[in-house]
Parts: sequence; C-alpha cells; structure tokens
Amino acid sequence: MSLFVHGIHIFKEVATHVLGHVLGHKATKHLESGHLSSTENQYLAVRGQLAELSAHHEDSLALQEQRLALEKQALAVQTELSREYLAHLRTVQQEDIKARVEKIQADYDNQHWAGVLSRQETLNLLSQTAASQARLLMVVSQPDVSETCPAAFRHDLGREVRGKLKGFVEKHYPVDRGDG
Repeated sequence: MSLFVHGIHIFKEVATHVLGHVLGHKATKHLESGHLSSTENQYLAVRGQLAELSAHHEDSLALQEQRLALEKQALAVQTELSREYLAHLRTVQQEDIKARVEKIQADYDNQHWAGVLSRQETLNLLSQTAASQARLLMVVSQPDVSETCPAAFRHDLGREVRGKLKGFVEKHYPVDRGDG
C-alpha cells in the first residue's frame, strides 16, 4: 500500500511539474502576443525570479528559504492558472454543448416535424403575417379521423373542413378589405 501511495505522490509531482511547463509556455506565448492576464504576469515574474536564484550557486540558508518561498508562491500561482484554464475550458465546452444541442434539435425538427412546412418556415410565415396584419392566417392540418369511420365520411370531412374554413376567411377577412 505504501508503494501505491508513493507512486501517486510522484505522479502528482510530475503532473504539477508538467502543468507548470505547459502553463509557463502558454504564458510565454501570451507574453509574445501582448495578451497576459494578471495571474499570468505574476507567474512569469515568479518564474523569472526562480531562474535568477538558480543562476546563483550559493547554498546559503537564506537563499534556500527564499527559493522555497518563491516555489511555494509559484505553485500557488500555477494552481490559480490551472483553475482559470479549467474555468475557460468549462465555458467553451458548455457553449459547444449548447450549439450541438441546438443542431440536434434542428435536425430532429427537420426529420420529425409533423407538417408540410419546416418549423423555421412556419415561424417565418407567422411572423410575416403578424407584421402585416392584412389577413387572418390559419395553418390547419388534415383532420385526424379514426379508421373505424366510413371511408366516405373520412374523405368528405377533409374537403368539408377546408371549404368551411375558406368560406369563413373570405367572409370575415376578405382580401380587398381596406383596413389591413
């Protein structure tokens, strides 16, 4: 069990070290492009100080304490950069998921919409009619008649409904009405 715990500890140290290099490289790239966050600036400053301390080969106790304090600060800044990076990734993934859900919904609507018109065509038609207010728009599907009804009734009902609706619209909402 102890070997497993040591293995995990070593893995965490290696992962932290690699993440530090990745974040340092990212911060350096941002530095070159001139777009640095305050956390990235702080990380680069601490990293620069660590590089200066490493250049000096003095092993004095004060220098080692300062080096340890800077490494602790670098780790804290690195952790903050990791949090910011993960938050950014989470936001990007949420936006990606939202776009994919909208595409899936649109594809589903195109394949399963129960009318002749697509959903977008119907919405466009309704919004144009609402804007012009010239006539009453009625979108009506075929009547749903049970199979147990006689065939003549099923056939004639659709015709009769269309005729009655057409008569109603022509009577109450004529095309040449002057107030629309």
